Amino acid sequence: LVKYQKYRRVLPKRIIFYRDGVSEGQFKKVLDEERPRIAEAYKSFGTNFKPTITIIVVVKRHHVR
Repeated sequence: LVKYQKYRRVLPKRIIFYRDGVSEGQFKKVLDEERPRIAEAYKSFGTNFKPTITIIVVVKRHHVR
């Protein structure tokens, strides 16, 4: 975020996280544990900075031939 702000001179309105290596049973854990940590990290930029956060979990394992 620091580099983005330095280059663009503004903070982003949206932040997209791509998350890999998460099994279906861990989806809730990612949301419950990682999302609050992400929110805590961007609070250091001030109370007016509230970007839309999107977390995309990439699942590669499938049983389709």
